[in-house]
Amino acid sequence: MSEATPTLLETLIEKRSAMADEAQAILDSAAAEARDLTEVEEARASELHEEMSSASKEIELRESIARSRFAAEKASRSVEVKSEPLTYDRSYRHSYFKDLASSRGIFGGIDAEADARLQRHAKEMDVELTKRVASRTAKAESEMRSLGAGELNAFERRAGNTTVGTGGTFVPPIYMIDDWIAFLRFGRPFVNSLRNVPLPAGTDSINIPKLTTGTLTGAQTANNAALSNRDIADTYVTAPVQTLGGYVDISLQLLEQSPNQIIDEILMQDMAADLALQIDNAALNGTGSSGQITGLLNVSGINTVTYTDASPTQAKLWSPLAQGLSQLVQNRKVGDGVTCFMHPRRYYYLAAGLDSSNRPLIVPSSMGAYNPQATNGAPAAEGYVANLVLGVPVVLDGSIPTNVGAGTNQDTIIFSRGDDSIFFESEPRFDVFKEVLASTAAVRFRAYEYVALASRYATAITAINGTGLVAPSGF
Repeated sequence: MSEATPTLLETLIEKRSAMADEAQAILDSAAAEARDLTEVEEARASELHEEMSSASKEIELRESIARSRFAAEKASRSVEVKSEPLTYDRSYRHSYFKDLASSRGIFGGIDAEADARLQRHAKEMDVELTKRVASRTAKAESEMRSLGAGELNAFERRAGNTTVGTGGTFVPPIYMIDDWIAFLRFGRPFVNSLRNVPLPAGTDSINIPKLTTGTLTGAQTANNAALSNRDIADTYVTAPVQTLGGYVDISLQLLEQSPNQIIDEILMQDMAADLALQIDNAALNGTGSSGQITGLLNVSGINTVTYTDASPTQAKLWSPLAQGLSQLVQNRKVGDGVTCFMHPRRYYYLAAGLDSSNRPLIVPSSMGAYNPQATNGAPAAEGYVANLVLGVPVVLDGSIPTNVGAGTNQDTIIFSRGDDSIFFESEPRFDVFKEVLASTAAVRFRAYEYVALASRYATAITAINGTGLVAPSGF
């Protein structure tokens, strides 16, 4: 049938009415003449009956559809959509950790209500985390565009999977997540800049094929002369999977009797913050064990610049910065998506630099700049903070080493094209156990996740080191 419209419905009703009038006229004519219907009249009356029956069914269907649409539109206008409070929020109606313990039977028997709250919480996190990632990404892109830094690389937007059955119930409550960086630890800006992908299940290493020799083309020297030829050669990059995590023991009394369940927030903030810090440190510096994560600063074949200077100044650093970016661009043969990473002390030392006329070398983007090294945004402890005149954004990261060099007092400046390094990461998990501490009436909480790191192109990293980067006095 075609789509119902008021005109079509009216037409059907009029047609049915006309058929009814015709059928009634046939019956009235026979009755007036006191006779039976002729064969022709009987056939026509039967035909009209079938047509009226079919029309009535279509009219009834279309009227039903019209009534349903009217009811739906009326409901949509009258219903007010409201949001319910999250299962775990700062009202402390329920304790996340206590429910985690209760769902494991820690307090004697599995608590079905606690398990139901955890499952409901997992579904809430699917929605809430997606909204927060979108909001923060939009804010960061707006700040970077305001300083001419362009948009964030698509792979800088890490999104976690919180599906029930794959770690959803172990994602901490939103109010705890929002305060991670507020604690006295740096976060993970460097690892967030890499190409983040979910870690495949059921593996302890990941191999990525890589060409070491490419094909060859060239000019044909003469008609029928041989064309250029070269076979490809390949190898692979191996990314071993490693576990990062830790645990903390607390008494049952503290878990059960803690006022307002504040122990949830204290434990989660501290464990999650340190886990984020260790992950960032592993991506930069490695884990120091054979067969485990090799930090990108230790990958063989990265670009290096040595800045040697017994009396370094902010202005003198400009040349090593340009050299570092030049090496990456020439060797990687791509210049987009590059970010400059500095330790906070190095950036704020640079921000204090003056030219020969006592004008700052790093100036606010809203001011007219005369020969600046960079334009800055709002002060930050970590994350995006400025845009080098070289054309790349500056991001601060407290995990950048500050103890390199002969005097163990030098820091490193890094240029990195994040899309050329793949960071595989599972969901963080939070578990609770009582058996190992049953004799002391204590409970053990554990946080961990699986990670792996693969460098697709070593030349996508430049490390600047040297005596010109010794710890600046006062910073």
